[in-house]
Amino acid sequence: MLTKLKQQIQQMLSAEARVAHKMGFTPNIVTVIGFVLSVSAAVTYGLTSAQQTLWLLVAVVLLMASGFCDTLDGILARTYHQTTRFGGLLDSLLDRYADVLVLAGVIFSGASVLFSSALSFLVQPLAWLWLWLPSQVPSWLAIRERVQKRQASRWSR
Repeated sequence: MLTKLKQQIQQMLSAEARVAHKMGFTPNIVTVIGFVLSVSAAVTYGLTSAQQTLWLLVAVVLLMASGFCDTLDGILARTYHQTTRFGGLLDSLLDRYADVLVLAGVIFSGASVLFSSALSFLVQPLAWLWLWLPSQVPSWLAIRERVQKRQASRWSR
């Protein structure tokens, strides 16, 4: 199921990947651009209050652009045969850092409101865990898929 979805997304974004490749972007450059966009989103979230709707919208757009870059780097690597171990490690590592930074920015932005009561100290960590866990499922599935492929290739030798 995950493989079919990945193929459909790759087909939808093949034109964007072609343009990025012609412009000289490598998968690693796109990964770093996506990380910078994530950090920008995290800072924007962190410095924004709930009443500043325009800045919240900016943070959401930055986060969506970061997600687009995260998808595009993999498509570039697979389409133009530029996959490397370093690139895979860089992508996974920066993705985890980006997740943590964005989550921290969102938490920090609501800290003044949420920390106003003693009950929030108990509820807030559980709420953020509930929000964070589903975001990690695609990563876990991708890691599981890589491990299964490696095990299959070892047994086929």
